[in-house]
Amino acid sequence: MSPLGRVIRFSLSDGVPLRSGCVALVVGTILNLINQGDAIFGTTPVNWIKIVLTYLVPYAVSTYGAVSYRIVEAIGMSKCCPSTPLQETRGNRIVLDSLMTCPHCGTAKMERLPVDACLIVYKCSSCAALLRPKPGDCCVFCFYGSVPRPPAQAV
Repeated sequence: MSPLGRVIRFSLSDGVPLRSGCVALVVGTILNLINQGDAIFGTTPVNWIKIVLTYLVPYAVSTYGAVSYRIVEAIGMSKCCPSTPLQETRGNRIVLDSLMTCPHCGTAKMERLPVDACLIVYKCSSCAALLRPKPGDCCVFCFYGSVPRPPAQAV
């Protein structure tokens, strides 16, 4: 996907427009009351361009923050967990199931390994504990699972 396409996709997905709109509504209203209060309450003429821009700037800043975070996260995750084609690796078949063991309650459950993404939070089906990767591991399967993710198997 092109960089511009990724920016557009990230800016229109996962609730970004709604959150940015809420930020713009709150921050824009406060800034308009501060900067245009006298015009809004009738003592001077209203400058509509300033009012519109006072809402657009917080929207743009909030969207930029969300998109830049997602881009950095996507780049970081792709470096730690590149996707692996489902094929023979060094003569061995890549294992796609891993036995996840909860360190809190000891429950073990067979889970399907993601091939094209890292799983950074795993919820135990028994005690509802949230498991996260330990420092140095990119996903929960690399630490709590019986088999690491496919990219780690290929190494």
